[in-house]
Amino acid sequence: MKFESDEVFFVSDTHFRHRKILEYQPNRKYADVDEMNEAIIRNWNALVPVAGVVVHHGDFAFASKAKIREYRERLNGRIILILGNHDHYSEVAEIFGRENVFDSKIYRVGSQLIHSCHFPMASWIDAEDGSWQLHGHYHGHKVDDNKYKRMDVGIDTHPEHRPYTFAEIERFMSKRTLTPVRHP
Repeated sequence: MKFESDEVFFVSDTHFRHRKILEYQPNRKYADVDEMNEAIIRNWNALVPVAGVVVHHGDFAFASKAKIREYRERLNGRIILILGNHDHYSEVAEIFGRENVFDSKIYRVGSQLIHSCHFPMASWIDAEDGSWQLHGHYHGHKVDDNKYKRMDVGIDTHPEHRPYTFAEIERFMSKRTLTPVRHP
């Protein structure tokens, strides 16, 4: 799977309909979960074109199958869903399409190799050579860092509560120090 940099976007942990996320994540300054849901949808659709692709790194929604479908239908772009710890394969595979749901995914954006997973990894394929690992799950809380190019793309890490563009991630990664550990 390969994408062009201007057609692909990255996000995680939208947690649509999850009332407790407003307590857990104090930077989600919304009056209630409905206001949060609408803000995320509005911000997403203002950025992502209908023909865009969004790699969603899991924890899409805390909702019934009907509500999950409703949120999916309101969002622009094709969504590739990397399963999070709160996603149920049997529900989301029917909604997003089995061909768009993965435990993890390795792909390219232009020449950049990316490994997407809901959880941060200590190492991944070609990490020593500058491949990226994009993840969610931590909601912007500090992850023990390593010397590879890894980023939490959770919606709570973006100041506008929206997906990231490839260019934004590229800028972040350009500031990361790559100190590979080569194994004999």
